[in-house]
Amino acid sequence: MAQNTQTLLFDSHIHIYPFHNALNSFKAALNNMSAIFPSGKYLACITERYDCNLYDELETGGLSEVRDFFKVEPTASTTVQKLIDSDGRELHIIAGQQIVTSENIEILALNMRGRVTEGASASATVKSILQNNGIPVVAWAVGKWFGNRGKIVTSLLDEFTPQQIALGDTSLRPIGWSTPFIMRAAEKRGFRVLAGSDPLPFGGEECRPGSYFSKIVCPHDYSIEQSLQSLLSNPDIHVGPGTNRLGVHTVAERMIKHKLAG
Repeated sequence: MAQNTQTLLFDSHIHIYPFHNALNSFKAALNNMSAIFPSGKYLACITERYDCNLYDELETGGLSEVRDFFKVEPTASTTVQKLIDSDGRELHIIAGQQIVTSENIEILALNMRGRVTEGASASATVKSILQNNGIPVVAWAVGKWFGNRGKIVTSLLDEFTPQQIALGDTSLRPIGWSTPFIMRAAEKRGFRVLAGSDPLPFGGEECRPGSYFSKIVCPHDYSIEQSLQSLLSNPDIHVGPGTNRLGVHTVAERMIKHKLAG
């Protein structure tokens, strides 16, 4: 790697539900990414559900169990907080949201503090995220990019440019599952694909953060805040997978547990 670049390891799709142990989720994000890349800067975006406000809790002095283990420091950005463990390893927590549109499409808002109302159309949701200076990511989900919903995802890629919107891949698309056609076609047109672990809403999924993430190579003189702001617009920032997705049996087991928990 050239000396004038730096590497960011970025899990763009982390859920920490109210019944999850937040400390274990943060530990997992740091440990899973650093196990593969012992050096680099580790970023975890909390894509919070409508009933979750963990980023605000962390900022306002809550989550005592997290603060007992990590030193929590603010940064120059209101959308980024830094956790430092006893070994000096740093995990940058990025504010974000997951929104379900009226068409039942999942759209992530990365690096965004404000909240976007659920239930609007996919197009209106992306526009709201852009107005709030967030990064809109259309998240892949099993069965949700087919039929009419697939047409809507394609229409978003026609309505918005690669500098405005990205696609999200997930650990729930198992190894061996071919890259969706929409994703392949979008990449050829210059759209970014960002990887995320996408923990499911049942106990035990706290081990998933950091298990699937993107490797982002950006100019060395960029801060993390600048790198996120320029992620879609700067061609000098290169994005690729930082690790492999999970095997078929592991994904199937997770999906069965999710169904039973629901």
